[in-house]
Amino acid sequence: MDNWHLFWDNYRNDIYPKNKKDLLVQVGKTINKFPVSETDLDLIAQDICEKLKLTKTDLLLEMCCGNGIITEKISKKVQKMLAFDFTPHLINSAIKFNTEKNIDYQIGNANEDFFELFNPNAKIEKFLMSFSLGYFTANELEQILIRLKTQTDKILFYITEVPIDEFKWNFYNTKKRKENYLKNIKKNDFNDGMGRWWKKNELIDIGKRLGLRVEFYETSSRQFNYRLNVLYKSMSES
Repeated sequence: MDNWHLFWDNYRNDIYPKNKKDLLVQVGKTINKFPVSETDLDLIAQDICEKLKLTKTDLLLEMCCGNGIITEKISKKVQKMLAFDFTPHLINSAIKFNTEKNIDYQIGNANEDFFELFNPNAKIEKFLMSFSLGYFTANELEQILIRLKTQTDKILFYITEVPIDEFKWNFYNTKKRKENYLKNIKKNDFNDGMGRWWKKNELIDIGKRLGLRVEFYETSSRQFNYRLNVLYKSMSES
């Protein structure tokens, strides 16, 4: 079990959600300790639907879906959602609170052959990962993209809310936050759950090596001024 797997297995696993607010707190969807608004969630879902050009004929595979707070919203726009996360208590919450007839939730790891979780013959060309890339290394992201390329030669993979190294001081914007960050780096700690800060050039270089185009977009919430959304797409995609 890797360190991030252990982290999420123990992250707020004593919360037993009863409503949407509890679900947001369970997965850390908060700003200054307050749950993000329903409007923010709607904007995030709308942006995903637009960037992935989702239609009612699409199969969409979502990695690291957590407790399904975004999954449930997007499911209304597609034929079928295949969603997985490696944290059992989050998948249990997703099934209990955010299920729809066209969502298939599974426990699975993005660093393994996640296509085996679902129908291996399903034609999937659109993929999503939200708020999670900070918990992966550059090599792990490259392996995920290679796995997608073995499945289809037509890829749209939208990765939202990526912590960007060039913007990290927008987040560590007080003396105390900076000091804690520098201490965590020295200890190789979990960095308060923020995860890895990605350099834009890293993301671009991975795309170049795999023959994929890379596009960057601002997040739908201006309050996340230290993150960007990243779209990997096949060269044939318009």
